[in-house]
Amino acid sequence: MHPGCLTPQLKLVGLRVRGAKDGIVLAYLPIENGDPVGIGKGYDLVFKSETKFYLKLDEPGQRTLIPFDIITSPTPDYPHTIIRGEAVREPWPTPPYTLDVNCEWVIDAKSRKICWIPPGNLRRGDGGHFWVGLLLVMVGDDGFVRKLSFREPNC
Repeated sequence: MHPGCLTPQLKLVGLRVRGAKDGIVLAYLPIENGDPVGIGKGYDLVFKSETKFYLKLDEPGQRTLIPFDIITSPTPDYPHTIIRGEAVREPWPTPPYTLDVNCEWVIDAKSRKICWIPPGNLRRGDGGHFWVGLLLVMVGDDGFVRKLSFREPNC
């Protein structure tokens, strides 16, 4: 199964799960304003099997895992249904990577500068960037979306 693509420039109205062989939409999860799995948040989407996936949201001081199961349950539109489980919050007191105050450097947990961000690649102020797990998504002054992916730290 293949999840939909999530980017900050698209208005996300739902998540479609497609069959790997034929591409037919097997199940659909609507996402609406006001839903905690809603618009304006960046999620890490992780499939654990063909029938179970998690949305991971990293917030200051915590990580939220929202489990979902895909079950066979014919509906008028789709042959499967997505069932949402209880969200689990895990403490994450120190994020593995952050940006410095000028948003010019990616800093690791040991306060080392590990990646320079060239001017213009990250718009300053609200909405210029967000973290999705270990992926930094940036909106540049030119309107382009850029992504930097980092490894899980060994600390």
